[in-house]
Amino acid sequence: MRCLFCFFRSKRNSVKCQFCERYFEKSQDMQDGLAYLENGFDRVSHECDLIEEKTSIVVGFIFKRHKYSAEDLLQSEHMEKINSFASKIKADIDAWEAAGKLPFRVKMLYNEKVQEVRDRVAELNRMAKERRPTFWESIGGFFQRLYQLVIARLPMFVQGLITFKKRKAIEQQAA
Repeated sequence: MRCLFCFFRSKRNSVKCQFCERYFEKSQDMQDGLAYLENGFDRVSHECDLIEEKTSIVVGFIFKRHKYSAEDLLQSEHMEKINSFASKIKADIDAWEAAGKLPFRVKMLYNEKVQEVRDRVAELNRMAKERRPTFWESIGGFFQRLYQLVIARLPMFVQGLITFKKRKAIEQQAA
């Protein structure tokens, strides 16, 4: 049974009733396509939610710091899953379009969802990069900048020796 709002749609190109979640199209192909898109983009949204939760996790009792660095978040398995889901959905949409089985409304919904995902991923990137560092992270950042400043002022010969010793120590730790 359709709700009253389904009869009086405000958007002419709307695909689904915003109140009762019923599809306006009658064809089974259209409903299957829309359900596939919603399922796929729900998975993407879930991965975005997981990344968003990880941006605010702080660990430690005395020395509090973020559990995940910005690089860890931006190169995490969740970002890889987002890219994988998005590329799979795009490949399926391209295949449907090549076969001539892609209704216009499904393509419109796909474009809307893609824009939402792009905006959400851009927001996640901004949140991860611009989050406020804890007290100890800011102190550590100060010492890192100081170290880089001192190294930059040294002659090139000394810089080469320091980086060589660092590289050698890292190789010994790895072996």
